Amino acid sequence: TRVKAEMIKKKEDMLQDLTDYISRHNWFKDFLFEECMKTISINLFRPLPYQFRPPSLMFFHDEVFEKEANYEDPSWKHLKLVYDLAWRIICTTQVTPQIMEVESVYLLFCIKKKKKNLCI
Repeated sequence: TRVKAEMIKKKEDMLQDLTDYISRHNWFKDFLFEECMKTISINLFRPLPYQFRPPSLMFFHDEVFEKEANYEDPSWKHLKLVYDLAWRIICTTQVTPQIMEVESVYLLFCIKKKKKNLCI
């Protein structure tokens, strides 16, 4: 729909603006870094979209897979912006390896807590 397309465009514009800001300014604050890492993890670690496969492709025939076209995620344009944001954060001199290590351990516990809560 038109509204959904506008929302997607706004989100892409915000990601692009954030990436540009990080690449040009002294931006590092702990809370901003945490929010960027959450944004990256939410957008990258997600279920893949459903891909329709005709019945002829359900079986493992080599000749079928050779003819099959490559699959491209419909949200690749959006994901590329998220990867660009991650790259800018990793490459900035303001984020040290120690900060990245602490943040990755923190995120690991958050993920385990979410999984535990889902099981309960």
